[in-house]
Amino acid sequence: EWVRIEAEEKELLQKLNDINTKAVKERQAKIATDLEKKITDNGYFLEDETKFINSLNLNGIDEKAAKHLENALDNFFERFPQLKGKLSGVVITEDIPQSAIAETSHLEGGLIKLNKKYWGNDRRIEEAIKNTVSEEFTVAKRPEDFIYHELGHSFSFIAKTDWTTAEGYKELYTKGGTIAEKIKRKMPAEIDSNILYPSKYATYNDDEWFAEQFSLMLQGRNKNTNFTDLIEKEAKRFEQ
Repeated sequence: EWVRIEAEEKELLQKLNDINTKAVKERQAKIATDLEKKITDNGYFLEDETKFINSLNLNGIDEKAAKHLENALDNFFERFPQLKGKLSGVVITEDIPQSAIAETSHLEGGLIKLNKKYWGNDRRIEEAIKNTVSEEFTVAKRPEDFIYHELGHSFSFIAKTDWTTAEGYKELYTKGGTIAEKIKRKMPAEIDSNILYPSKYATYNDDEWFAEQFSLMLQGRNKNTNFTDLIEKEAKRFEQ
């Protein structure tokens, strides 16, 4: 008799767990759909299907993580409204290195990829931030700051050439010098090294240097006014 009761209890607990799991997935799906709709309605990313990339998939994003992403995108496009409809897109994916919180794929038109391991569980992003802050590895202090870093990569990608045409895409990989290299060369020789290299990650290469400076700028913490002035100048090229 006890064996039967125990089996029934296990079955009931499994049913309750299945119901709870289904409810969580349905809520996550609604959160993703609602944010995708807002992003689309605001015209943040490319919508023309004739372009190379047209990606927006936030399926599996955590509720708090979704808010961080929303805040970052709103802040970015409020600062640079002329870039609406110029960037490729953003997706939640498991198809990036597991250690990466996010990355930007230049081979996919500057597509921002958010690691589901982290963006599907906000607590993991917070844990990652504690580690990076303690090691002074990146300038990120909030989840939004990682998004700003990736937006920096996307900006440097589109600022170089019109990648939305076949000729422009070809030119991107044949024309010498990136926007990151161009701007870094314009930094004054006497600039403080701590301002020029605000994190360990910024010393890796010109692209990461640019993205870290860009993140600081959107955080409102960049003391490198030369960088900010040059970015504002580059952004003006996209004004209609």
